[in-house]
Amino acid sequence: MDAPNQNALVERITTLSNLLHQNQQQVLHLQDSTAVLKVQLEAAREQALENEATGCSDTGSRIIELQRENKILNNLIKQYEASIEAIMIKFRLQTDLVQKRKHSMQREADAELAKEKAVNDELRRENILLAAKLNESVNVIRLALVAHDNDDDDDERDAGLRGASLLHSPPEENKS
Repeated sequence: MDAPNQNALVERITTLSNLLHQNQQQVLHLQDSTAVLKVQLEAAREQALENEATGCSDTGSRIIELQRENKILNNLIKQYEASIEAIMIKFRLQTDLVQKRKHSMQREADAELAKEKAVNDELRRENILLAAKLNESVNVIRLALVAHDNDDDDDERDAGLRGASLLHSPPEENKS
């Protein structure tokens, strides 16, 4: 995976994490509000029971209003929970995708490394073989030079002997 895609993926995951955190905070706030409303509802019910006993009906409308608010808040909590679940699903999918890409890239890198090692081993073997052939060629050249030097020495010796025999032998006279 190239760096721009990886950076975009990291940025996406960060954004999703931030949204998740914000939604969790909102859910906690709504749960607190719901708990307060439930306490108020219970207090209102108790008040309604007392008012019924005394004949007051204003509290009944307050209870109905609190129940309506409670339903609204419960619906909001359910919506936020659904949003958080959707975000978590996307987050898990992205994380799985990143892990799969990472493993795929690791396998590709390992395969490439194995190929490179094989090529290096083959080149090393060829290098050793060529070095041995070069040493063999150098030895053959040395032997040829030694043989050539020996031939030159023999030729010089023969030429020297001929020259010495010409010096020591009487000149041949022309007998005609």
